[in-house]
Amino acid sequence: MKETVRGNYAYLDVLRVLSAFLVVMVHNSACFHKMNTVSLGTWLHADYLESFATICVPLFFMISGALLLKKDIEPLTFYKKRLQRIIIPTLAWSLIYIGSRTYPEFNPNDVFSSIFMSLLREEHYHLWYMYALFGAYICIPFMSRLLSGSDFPGVRLLVLFTALWYLFCSVFPTANNVSKQVFDIPVEPNFRLSFFQDALGYIALGALLNRAPLHIRYRNVALVCLLVGYGVVVWGNYWAKSEMGTQTMLFGYYNPFVVIIACATFYLFRYTLNSKKSGKMLQFLASLTLGIYLCHPLVMTQLLRIELMRELYSSNFIVLRTLVTFLISGVLTYVIMKMPVVRRIV
Repeated sequence: MKETVRGNYAYLDVLRVLSAFLVVMVHNSACFHKMNTVSLGTWLHADYLESFATICVPLFFMISGALLLKKDIEPLTFYKKRLQRIIIPTLAWSLIYIGSRTYPEFNPNDVFSSIFMSLLREEHYHLWYMYALFGAYICIPFMSRLLSGSDFPGVRLLVLFTALWYLFCSVFPTANNVSKQVFDIPVEPNFRLSFFQDALGYIALGALLNRAPLHIRYRNVALVCLLVGYGVVVWGNYWAKSEMGTQTMLFGYYNPFVVIIACATFYLFRYTLNSKKSGKMLQFLASLTLGIYLCHPLVMTQLLRIELMRELYSSNFIVLRTLVTFLISGVLTYVIMKMPVVRRIV
């Protein structure tokens, strides 16, 4: 998460900053999809923005795959270096959100039980990502062996893994959701491959796309996939809302079309920025992204206490609220990073 992307990987720094901004946009627009009282026009405006932003978390996972799934890794060394970077921020921010939720009734005597419970469940809606990343990190040293050296059979196995992940963790769940909502008929198979953790597919996709050849034909295919994917998601949600009153039918980080959009976006940025190096400002912004992800819900909550921001609580101001939240979260992250001990939580 924290490495600065160097060399010919400037596109990963750009994607990291973009993903952090889109995460904030998702959380600023998602509320309108849960409101039955908003007009169709308001709902559609939020739909466009959230459809555009849903690739945020998939891109985060793919960036991790591109950075980490490149060579043979000694598991114990990897775990010692990586897992503490997940565990410490997760526990710290779980306690912060526990405190913010229960303040001023928060009892310091409950701190140890709160820490224990934070190990068992995410204490805030966005912290699920840290738990998913924790599971993915456990598997990465073993997945990386498939890509060590120039072992073509290993690459084929990783492609097979990714194909099965797409089928069982993306296509089947989405088809089941659509079929139940439209026809009231479930189509999900009676078995599930539970070991196919959702994040691992994006981890593998990031590694594969980072190694994929760059060609103008592939770029054109990616551009078509991007436009078609967005069109299907936006139109599908509009149809479900206008015809059936369903709030969100094709949303979700593992929707088949979201997977396609994320892959197309990843490849297009790599194609465009592959030969460019990260500047100091880009490296600096990329270093703030984990902290922005962790603290932005707290910032959003505090902004709603300001009368002006409450007046901007409309679908017409989603982008503005997103920008304000992103900037304040970035400043807060920077301040935390300058504190000797506390900086480990971002």
